[in-house]
Amino acid sequence: MSISFDSENFELAGKQYQKLKLVKGEHYIKAEQDGEVIFDGTISITQQGVVNLTQNRYVLHRELYLKDQEKYELYAQEDLELQDVEIDDKTYQNVDFKIFEKEAFIPEQWDYSFFEDLPTEIKTTGSDYKIITKLYRQEDLEDAWGFNGNFDFTGNSDADLQHFLDSLSNYLAPEEIE
Repeated sequence: MSISFDSENFELAGKQYQKLKLVKGEHYIKAEQDGEVIFDGTISITQQGVVNLTQNRYVLHRELYLKDQEKYELYAQEDLELQDVEIDDKTYQNVDFKIFEKEAFIPEQWDYSFFEDLPTEIKTTGSDYKIITKLYRQEDLEDAWGFNGNFDFTGNSDADLQHFLDSLSNYLAPEEIE
């Protein structure tokens, strides 16, 4: 992708990003991909965030990190907006998502961006829980949540199916296998 940002030019390969320090205000941007103009206009930068020239879908996920997991329902009911969300025929159940579609600029409102992993645990100070937010690109969200494609097993032999099931067991902890 070739990008002209005000008077500076950049080249980015697919799914790459580049951090830029920009002053708040209006910025003229023109982006071309494979010789085709995909964005040509002005973006208002109001704070740190993501410039999304391809205007792909991004999802902000809010999740609770708790000291006592048994209190999840109580705190989730109070502080999260849990609902079932469908994105491209994939249903995410009981989640707190904010979806950004066709937005050229997404203001930062997350703890972890799409290039950062969520921690397995965090420290809370003076509270039983903390809400953590992560921004996902759609394809990263699908991978993280296990939507790795629709599997059609038509025409597979019993041996093929058993091989597939055995490969899944590699992802389970030994104590989960009976």
